[in-house]
Amino acid sequence: MSENYFNLLKDYLKKSSTSEAYKTILDMDVLYSKVFLSSKEKNLDNAVSALNKAEDVFNFSVKGTSIEDHVNIIRLPIIAYLYFKLDKYKEAHVYLENSIEASLVLEQKNESFLLEMYRIQQYHNNARIFFRKKDYDHWTYEMNATLIELLNNKRSLNDQEAQVFIGMVDQLINEAIKFSGIVKEEKYLEKILSNLHFENKLFETNDSLQKIKEWCTIKSHVFNSQLEVLNEPNNIENIISDSKIHNAYKKSLIISIAPYLKDDVFLKYLNVLRNKRLAC
Repeated sequence: MSENYFNLLKDYLKKSSTSEAYKTILDMDVLYSKVFLSSKEKNLDNAVSALNKAEDVFNFSVKGTSIEDHVNIIRLPIIAYLYFKLDKYKEAHVYLENSIEASLVLEQKNESFLLEMYRIQQYHNNARIFFRKKDYDHWTYEMNATLIELLNNKRSLNDQEAQVFIGMVDQLINEAIKFSGIVKEEKYLEKILSNLHFENKLFETNDSLQKIKEWCTIKSHVFNSQLEVLNEPNNIENIISDSKIHNAYKKSLIISIAPYLKDDVFLKYLNVLRNKRLAC
């Protein structure tokens, strides 16, 4: 996630706690950040040692207090990340589930868009664990469910919130494409992109989100062999300019001669088709 997201999350924690309590939250953030950084750098012995120290302070100063859930939304995903790095996937799943529960408790007291995005991030992290385990069916299901929840968010967002939303959409879509490419199975991407609805107004006003929506829509049409929709001029423009869509589209024309054409000839075919459509 972006630095903007974490700054907004800390601002939320500050507003929902006293100044003294917030100081404790920041102190705990420093302790658990050491766990995260060591885990990220694969210094796992150091990470476990840093976690033990942080947990001692948590149990003495935070556990059972009014800010336990505030600290837990920082603490629990970091512990899950360490277990992920240790290949202890069952424990990682549990800590992510607990982090989601902590955010729901906080939201009962003070509703927040940031907490909604926080849960999206943990759902995404959960999907990553399934991918690491090579459980691609569960990965696909989790990614699709996470995207559906994210894209159905109809909130009106301020500028900072909009940047968080755009970043989250971009992160999920790009990782779905990247990971599907790693396993070299288009069927997983097809399932991830199924039944997506782009409800937020930003998909109509933000250039980046418009392009993502167009890409997902065209790709879904390719998977469903909805060729008449694809043959509209604007869609053909996107097919020509995006090599991945171009190749998938070419494969989808199985009933015609197109799949057997060389790429340069196929591009000429697309240009002729585009010009013919524009002339109509």
